[in-house]
Amino acid sequence: MRTCYSPLAIGIAAAVLMGSLSSLQAQERPKSPGKIAAPQTQSAVQGQKAATPQPQTQGAAAAEQTTASIAAVGSNWRVECSSDGQVLDCRAVQQVIARENQQLVAGLTVRVPAETKKPVMMVQMPLGVLVSEAVDLSVDEGKPERFNIQTCNQQGCFVGTPLADVLLAAMRTGKQLRIVFQNANKQAITVTMPLAGFALAYDKVKS
Repeated sequence: MRTCYSPLAIGIAAAVLMGSLSSLQAQERPKSPGKIAAPQTQSAVQGQKAATPQPQTQGAAAAEQTTASIAAVGSNWRVECSSDGQVLDCRAVQQVIARENQQLVAGLTVRVPAETKKPVMMVQMPLGVLVSEAVDLSVDEGKPERFNIQTCNQQGCFVGTPLADVLLAAMRTGKQLRIVFQNANKQAITVTMPLAGFALAYDKVKS
């Protein structure tokens, strides 16, 4: 018998999401690219120290576009299921949580709808992203695939798309998935998710 879990609490109030994004924006434009405090997945080992960003030098070009990198630690792919009393709907779930305030930075779910039997993927980002710019997804050193942001609500901004066979195969065998989006200041935010455990979670969802 399949064990069912409560649905993913993927929604966060808009004010909280904006606060999380503001925390990232406060670290823009270091003199040389530095790492910001790495968030963790919920199963990450506590107490891991994050690198301290370098201070900003006055007079740096205001128009210079910088990047921020956020890496999840460990593997936290899990399966969550819900039911309408007739059909069991399960999904593989991964989240990246900011260490300093425990707020969602990015979330990804993969499910196989009963009506189509084809995998679909949903990427969630915080409010404040630049919706006019596409979101890039890539596995390891593979070529990024671009997706347009489709909608935003009080829970965040979303990309929903069928999961192509090539990307699915790469996720099953790859080491990490990179999600790149831009904030309102046109700063590129790179979120890295480990793929260890994804294949097992997906097989449970598909069965």
